[in-house]
Amino acid sequence: MGIQAWILFQQQQYKTQQLNAPAVIPCAIKALSSANASLNLKQWLYPYLITALSRVTHPITGGSLNRQIEKCLQENPAHFFVLGYRGWQQVNSGKLLDAVQSFQRASQDPSVQAWILVNTAIAYEYDNKITEAIQTYEICTQKMPQFPFVYYRLGTLLGRSQQWQQAQQKLEEAINLKNDYAQAHHNLGWVLLNQKNSDGVVESVREVISAYKKALSCYKQQNQEDWGNYLEQILQNADISF
Repeated sequence: MGIQAWILFQQQQYKTQQLNAPAVIPCAIKALSSANASLNLKQWLYPYLITALSRVTHPITGGSLNRQIEKCLQENPAHFFVLGYRGWQQVNSGKLLDAVQSFQRASQDPSVQAWILVNTAIAYEYDNKITEAIQTYEICTQKMPQFPFVYYRLGTLLGRSQQWQQAQQKLEEAINLKNDYAQAHHNLGWVLLNQKNSDGVVESVREVISAYKKALSCYKQQNQEDWGNYLEQILQNADISF
C-alpha cells in the first residue's frame, strides 16, 4: 500500500474522486495504520500523506491534516519533515517562538531538507535572533549554493550587524546568481553607502549610485511600484539623476 500511495502521489491523485478509485490519502492512511507498518515506512510515507492532505484541505487549519501531524509526532517526535511543516504552520499563525522550537528540533536531523533550514533562518529573523539566523543562512548557502535568496538574506543580516564587507560579498553573490534581483541591488547600495574611510567619507560613491539605479530599474521592470517609488524619492532627495 505504501508503494501504491507513492505512485498515486506522482500522479497527483490525492483523494478519491470516484467510488472505489485509489488515491494517496486512503492508501497512505491504510498503510500507516497497519500493524505491520515499520518505522522506515512511516519515515518516508508520512511526508507524502501530509503533503497530499495540505493540497486538498486548508494547509494550516485542516482538521484531518493536523490529526495526521499529531499522530506522526506521537509515533516519531523527531520526524524532521513533519516538524518542519508544523514550524511552517506556526510561522503563518504568528506563533514564532513555537515555530523556532519546531525548526530547531527538525534541524537536528543530519539529513534535514534545505527548505526546513531556510524556514528556520526566516523564523529566527522574525524572532529577531540575528546571530542564529546568520549561522543558519550560512549553512543554507552550503546546502543550496545556487539559491540567491539565502545569499540576499545573509548579506542583509550581515549588514544589519555592520559587517559591511562580508555583507557586500554575499549580496554580490546573490546578484551573480540573479542579476535582476532588485532587493539585492537595493541592499547592496545601502551596504556600500556604509563603507566609509577614516574620515567618514563613503569609499565608493559611484558604486553606491550604480547599485541604487540598478535596483530602481529592476523595480520598474518588475512592477514593484511601492519600492520603486520609495527608492526614486530617495534618489531625487539626494539630487541623483537617473
